[in-house]
Amino acid sequence: MLICAKDGWREDWSKAIPSTWNYQTCHKYQSIPIYALSQDNKLLVVRPVLPKLNPVAAIWWWLLNRYRKVDVQFTPVSADATKAFQEILSQSVHCDDTTELDKHWLEQQINDAHSYYDFAKIYQQSGWSMTHH
Repeated sequence: MLICAKDGWREDWSKAIPSTWNYQTCHKYQSIPIYALSQDNKLLVVRPVLPKLNPVAAIWWWLLNRYRKVDVQFTPVSADATKAFQEILSQSVHCDDTTELDKHWLEQQINDAHSYYDFAKIYQQSGWSMTHH
C-alpha cells in the first residue's frame, strides 16, 4: 500500500505496516486523514484505532502505551481511486516544504500516473519508499 496524507507525509507500506507506527507516531493523524492506494487500485482511508476513554483516562492510557504498536482500520472509499489519489498526493507534495525534488516534475509524474504501479514508481524515484514525514 502506498500511504499519503495531505500534510505532506508519504510512505510505502507495501511490505508491512512499519513497527515504528505506534500511538505516539500516529497521534496527529487522529485529525488528519491518511489515504492508502492498494495494489489492486482501491483507495482506502487509514485510521489508527484508539480506545474510547474519558479525557483523564485517555492521557494516562496514552502515557503508558505510546510506544505500543497501533492497530489500524482500513475503510474503502467509493471514488475513482487513481484520480482521487492523484489529487491527495499532489496536495501532499505542495504541503511538503522539506522536499528537494522539483515539484513541477513531481506534479507531471503524478498527473501521468494511472495505476498503483505508476504511483509506486514515483514513490521509489522520489525516495518515499522509506519513511517520509
